[in-house]
Amino acid sequence: MKVSTRWLHNCNEFKRLRRYPSRALSKEEENFPVAYAMVVYKDSAQVERLLRAIYQPQNVYCIHADLKSKHEFHRAIRKLADCFDNVFVASKLEKMQWGGISPVLADLHCMEDLLDHRVQWRYFINLCGQDFPLKTNLEIVKQLKAYDGQFYGRNCITGAPVKGTQFEIRTKYKFHTTTLDEPPQLGKSQPAKGQPPNNITLYKGDTYIAATRGFVDFIVNSNVSKTFLAWLNDTFIPDEAFTSSLHRLPQAPGGYAQAIRPNESNVRFRKWDYDKSLPQCPYGHYVRDLCIFSSDYLQYLWRRPELFVNKFHYEFDPVAMQCMEELLEYRTHHPEMIQHEVEYFPIRNYSWQTGADNAV
Repeated sequence: MKVSTRWLHNCNEFKRLRRYPSRALSKEEENFPVAYAMVVYKDSAQVERLLRAIYQPQNVYCIHADLKSKHEFHRAIRKLADCFDNVFVASKLEKMQWGGISPVLADLHCMEDLLDHRVQWRYFINLCGQDFPLKTNLEIVKQLKAYDGQFYGRNCITGAPVKGTQFEIRTKYKFHTTTLDEPPQLGKSQPAKGQPPNNITLYKGDTYIAATRGFVDFIVNSNVSKTFLAWLNDTFIPDEAFTSSLHRLPQAPGGYAQAIRPNESNVRFRKWDYDKSLPQCPYGHYVRDLCIFSSDYLQYLWRRPELFVNKFHYEFDPVAMQCMEELLEYRTHHPEMIQHEVEYFPIRNYSWQTGADNAV
């Protein structure tokens, strides 16, 4: 599924037909710009739908396209970005490999570019091409502001210590790369790696975050972050340890020492096959244990408190994304409806917002 580049020959007409907003819809949104990194590799038409769903002229968007993707995909993404002053393709691109360091580098390239952008954004959110918002831009802004709690600017980054868990082996030994189409492999009969630099305690958490501008600057520019990145380079799935571990350092802007379980974050919703606490995925299907949502799941999704959901595949069930688009469009023009649909939003009572200690 791809965007016809003929649509993009006349950007003004394209933006008019797709109803991209040309001005901030409220003063609150205008005063709280958000930066996005979108790491994508296929389905340019679905990438455009995601961009349209989160687009606001006061925000800024960096798109990282996998270097392994087809030429036609790169061409469509670049022409799409060229239609906007606040959308751009990352200045450095990686050949993406699941389980390796490239997902960390892709986000870092976008973070570096976003910090250099003229828009003085307040928070950063990273997404993949199969994500989709569950909230309007105004609702996202209200939640990001509520993350502050009684403090000035806090990150929402999950994580729990890896020591003594099944995940410890991911960072205890060196992994090596065979081909980019396969995950890194654990080298046999290797001695254990040394301890992380700067007395960093390793945490494992979600790779998708909502972070303050100060924290993004810290992980892009600090020597602590750079030496930790070098240490993680030969570990397995380092993206699950990078921001989660740095976030717990005393000097990390917006950070805190508490461990955060997934139920204390509402950045992103996913339905894993093994999670029996959530409604099953009867009409969708599972890919690598993740539910690909169909329209039958929307009656549950639209009441969730999370900001984004993963995953939608447009070619699998286009109605699901179309319905979500219509719902978001309605709530954009009727912002009072969120209180009728989602209980306790924005969330203000997570323990890390209130200062309660939930360390493990």
